Amino acid sequence: MKYAKTFQNLHDIGEQLNLQKLQKGACEKFVALLYGNENLTLNEIRRIRAATSAHSKALPPTRDSFYLHCLRCLLRLWIWRHSLVAKHDLPSLTLFGYHFDSNINLVPTMMNQPIAAPELLNDLTCDCEICEDFTCRCFINKQPCTAACKCTANMHTQDMLCANLNTLTLVFDQDSDISDTGAGCVFKQQ
Repeated sequence: MKYAKTFQNLHDIGEQLNLQKLQKGACEKFVALLYGNENLTLNEIRRIRAATSAHSKALPPTRDSFYLHCLRCLLRLWIWRHSLVAKHDLPSLTLFGYHFDSNINLVPTMMNQPIAAPELLNDLTCDCEICEDFTCRCFINKQPCTAACKCTANMHTQDMLCANLNTLTLVFDQDSDISDTGAGCVFKQQ
């Protein structure tokens, strides 16, 4: 009952298709309590836990990511609460934490903010012996591998070739005179 007053604003969440400021604050406080701290924001808890070398899966979501999740939950709650109505005039689902991918599938938007500050992204390294796109930390963060990586961004030894597309893009852009209008394939940095 200690937090009953704090969370009383959540009883009518989903009645309307907007998340009120008090509801947003109560949702964030609820998740902060799950991580053992009621006085800090999710970003502050995340920063403190990351500084203690906590595993990335043990970190709370960022405020941005959590807000997008709340919007998706709000939409689902609204649909459930209005399930007896035959037809709804819903606004665009992209207003509720979703976006359309390249195949025009509706998928959740995980975050609106950059992954990290650009100066931090440049310090990322991977520990892949042979990089494979979906397991390479550099590729996942849309960065090329560097000499500091375990793969050393090797583009010369056939049996140890770095397969990170961002590294390949960088090498092809620097070493090639092929233009994007010429024959052949040209990789462009995304």
